[in-house]
Formats: sequence, C-alpha cells, structure tokens
Amino acid sequence: MTRSLAALTLVAALAATGCTHALHQATVSGFEPPEPLAPGTTATRVSAEAEQFVVLSIASGTDFVEEAREKLLAACPDGQLVGVLARHSTDHGPLSYTNRLRLEGTCLRR
Repeated sequence: MTRSLAALTLVAALAATGCTHALHQATVSGFEPPEPLAPGTTATRVSAEAEQFVVLSIASGTDFVEEAREKLLAACPDGQLVGVLARHSTDHGPLSYTNRLRLEGTCLRR
C-alpha cells in the first residue's frame, strides 16, 4: 500500500509543477496607411518584445507594455507604423508566471 501511495504522490507532485502557456489576446490595427504610398517607399517588418515575471502574484515591474511600445517605436524611428499586431500571452510555472507582450508591425519609410 505504501509503495502505491508514494507513486501516486510523486505523480501528483510532478503534475502540479507542470508548465502551461496561454494566449490571452491578439489584436491587429489597420493595414492601410492614412495617405497613398509615395514612389520609393519601403516596407519593413519590425517587432519588439517585453515580459513581466511574477512570483506568488507579486510583480517585480509593471511597465512591460510601455517597454514593448518604446522598443517598437525605436525600430521605426523615421517611418510610419501600420498593421501592428499585439500578442499578449502568459507562461505558467511552479508558483510563478511570465506575462509576455510581442508587438509586430510594418514600418513604411521613404
């Protein structure tokens, strides 16, 4: 009896510490630029990521969204961003989780 109880306890402990991933939200902005494209305009895909690590529901930093936004804007300093995709997901671990934000867009430059 004790051997099967120990095995069951071990299996339950391993199952309780498993990792999962969840996609919470994915949004896309408009793909049309506000004005017609001029000749010689180039389109380049740019992206930025930021994350927030949380242990026992205590977050170390709460500015990861602003960080991702600033990185995306820095990737297209003299251009125009269109077609921005925002993907918010969470990676779950034992007693902790990581919020992730990935921003992708098209940078139009002349």
